[in-house]
Amino acid sequence: MEYGDFEKYLNFTFMGNVARDNAEVLRQLAMAPAPPTNARLKGAVTPDAKVSWAAEDDAERAGFEILWRETTDPRWHVYDFVTFPGESLLKGVSTDNHFFAVRSAGKNGARSIAVPTEMERRSPPLPTPAKQ
Repeated sequence: MEYGDFEKYLNFTFMGNVARDNAEVLRQLAMAPAPPTNARLKGAVTPDAKVSWAAEDDAERAGFEILWRETTDPRWHVYDFVTFPGESLLKGVSTDNHFFAVRSAGKNGARSIAVPTEMERRSPPLPTPAKQ
């Protein structure tokens, strides 16, 4: 019984296509501006979501794309384009049934990896002191 990878079962055309696709992804990422940092999401139990992020100055960056997707959707969609880092208010967008991310967009059209937002955590309220 044959067991393992044998050359006769390899599809070299397919493997070459995969290698070319991987090289193109790396080329695009190398041309893209640095991804944003510290991506945060606020707005729980409110009708609007607030996405914030930080980024170093970059002369080659055109701006940032705020991405979103339904919790069941496998692909990101561009919700908005913003030219400066900071905070963006997404009116009428619930944080309950969407995921959010931010990515940098270069003047050359290249885009960085999407950085998913993290929900800001609030510490639970402290217990009220007992009345005496």
